[in-house]
Amino acid sequence: MPDIARSVKLDDTISSQLAIDAIGSLCANCSSDEADIFVATLDMILEAYKQSNKDLVVTAVIAMSRIVPLLGIRIVPHLPTLVSQTLELRLDSGAQREDQVNDLLAAAAINFFAVLLESIPAFMPTYAADVIVFAVRVPRFTEQIKMAQVKLQEAYTDCLRSKGAILSAVEAINQCMDLNLSSAYVLSTLEKVLSKSNRVDITNCLESIVPAFLCVFDNRAGNSPECISCLMQMVLKLNDTTFRPIFGRMYNWASDNNAIDDEKRVRRLTAFYSSFKQLLLKLKSIITQYYATALNTSIEILKNANNVNGLNDLVLETLRLSFKNDAEDFWQLETRFTPVANVLLDLLERSSLPVPEVAGALVDLATTASSANHFKSINERLLVMMRSESVVSQTAAIKAQYMFYTSMGNEWITFLPQSVPVIGELLETHDEHVENETRLLVKAIESILGESMDKYLS
Repeated sequence: MPDIARSVKLDDTISSQLAIDAIGSLCANCSSDEADIFVATLDMILEAYKQSNKDLVVTAVIAMSRIVPLLGIRIVPHLPTLVSQTLELRLDSGAQREDQVNDLLAAAAINFFAVLLESIPAFMPTYAADVIVFAVRVPRFTEQIKMAQVKLQEAYTDCLRSKGAILSAVEAINQCMDLNLSSAYVLSTLEKVLSKSNRVDITNCLESIVPAFLCVFDNRAGNSPECISCLMQMVLKLNDTTFRPIFGRMYNWASDNNAIDDEKRVRRLTAFYSSFKQLLLKLKSIITQYYATALNTSIEILKNANNVNGLNDLVLETLRLSFKNDAEDFWQLETRFTPVANVLLDLLERSSLPVPEVAGALVDLATTASSANHFKSINERLLVMMRSESVVSQTAAIKAQYMFYTSMGNEWITFLPQSVPVIGELLETHDEHVENETRLLVKAIESILGESMDKYLS
């Protein structure tokens, strides 16, 4: 084998490829006891990495992927050179033929890194972040490259110890931010690592993980599914004592008016409420109490008529989820119920958000914070709106009343005596749309009463 290595002339591309390919193929028929003979070939194969002919480089990388498992820890003295030269491989796009070879080279290099992780995982944490970023910065993503990325991700999550894997993935995220690369693949890798990690390891890495998430939200789309999904995986492994301060930190990061401009604040708030929505969907009543932290900002956002980036919609969604999941009478407290009910009624009157969503939120709030006084305050405001000079406000209030009667039935029918005079006036209106909506409301009430409303309205 040393003689073969010495006889290879790298300027003769065809014979060099044949020789290097033969060396790689011989590995399949050798035992670990015979592996030492391949050490003598490493320098020659590494020298092939530097050649301008990409076909030769691909052959060299593939051969090295076959040699490494056979040598095992005997490859360690060569590891710094191996990794650095592979990371430095040029994958520039060019003509169609060159693109195809570059794709083969990228896939071969990513596969090689996966083999290193599988063969000598204890020696790879130093290089793990750079390896993951290499898989992201390839110029194109063919099916072959995607398959290699999957293999690398599996090797990374299966072979590295969890704490090292977490910290290396976080470092890779930060590198992606600095290089203006997508962090989706790295976040997906981190999510898989977190799913296999224990609470202690994750807790010990929080001071690195949380800033990385916030950095992604600041530099990428705030509703990045990968980042939010990764955040959820982390939260599921933490207890309330550990996570509550993190939630507060995220809220402060998102809501600080003084430290950031309006555009960035909207982006941060969108990221925060997108994450909060997923928390409420997954953890339900466990997380409802957290709304105490975000309540004032939520009200402030809803008071703003500009639904920038759908932020108002997001806030409304989180409120509705918290209403539905309230198992501890969180919203019964007057200091919480009243400001939220008022801002929802204001939204309804302006119709700045879809009426069914706002009216639905009011119904959800009334249902979870059920009391005669709460019902009375909402109904009185709706009756005032039904007598408004604005057709938009009238129509919104009528639709809301319809939803209250159809959703709450006999609980809401107690307010019929106060409503009858207003309904009678609306049936005689000159606006056809208002009259039609009122007749639908009358039918809903009649279905609850089990009789016609004519005798009440005459």
